[in-house]
Amino acid sequence: MTLVSRAGGDTLAKFESAARLRFREAERLYEQGEALGAIYLYGYSVEICLKAAYYRTIGLVPSSAIDFKLHRKPAENEIDGMEGLLKHPVGDGPKAGRHVVGWARLLESTRGKPGGKPMDSDLATRMHEHALTIFECWAEFLRYRGNKPYNKELEAVRTAANWFRRNASRLWR
Repeated sequence: MTLVSRAGGDTLAKFESAARLRFREAERLYEQGEALGAIYLYGYSVEICLKAAYYRTIGLVPSSAIDFKLHRKPAENEIDGMEGLLKHPVGDGPKAGRHVVGWARLLESTRGKPGGKPMDSDLATRMHEHALTIFECWAEFLRYRGNKPYNKELEAVRTAANWFRRNASRLWR
């Protein structure tokens, strides 16, 4: 069997594990001086972390399969409908599935719905600040580029990704 066929379907447990793995891979690239690759993987770790927190908020448990039509597509549709969502100055901007600011907003609004547990305002503020930092320095199209990030960009993204890693469970509890 090929690598792709062995991957199987998505579950919440796989998402949460992947967020940790991508962060560790980013750290290794950071230590090796591969700044762009590190930023790329830090960004993915944050995207996955936000999605996993959202999925937990809507009631999924680690063994739950993440279904595109039932879980991801409705979330992406909601993000697509958000007013004032930022776009990158290059290209069309991130699609809803990759829009970390959109996922952060969706997560907070979902937690704030009737019957939910609203997010602590300090936690929400920090989450949005760090999501914006990631948004400003990370985009999926970076995989096609050879840009060299500034040290302050790398450190800001690393700090933001580390915050998400440390606070992942607080985002949905």
